[in-house]
Amino acid sequence: MTDDKPDDKNPETAADANTLIAGGLGIGAFGLISAAIGGAVCPVCVVAAPALLGVGAYKRWKARSVRR
Repeated sequence: MTDDKPDDKNPETAADANTLIAGGLGIGAFGLISAAIGGAVCPVCVVAAPALLGVGAYKRWKARSVRR
C-alpha cells in the first residue's frame, strides 16, 4: 500500500500546488477579460478558478505543515 502523504523528499507537492494556483489565476484572468470584452463568462471559469485556487492553497498548506 502506498503512502499518499507528502514529505520533504517529494518536491512535487509544492510544485503541484504552485501549478494549480497559477492555473486558477490564469482561468480567472481569462474569465475577467472575457466578461469585460464580451459581457459573459463561461460557467467553467466561474467554477474552475476558485476550485483550482482552493486545492492549490490546500496542497501548499499541507506541504508546509509536513515540513515542520
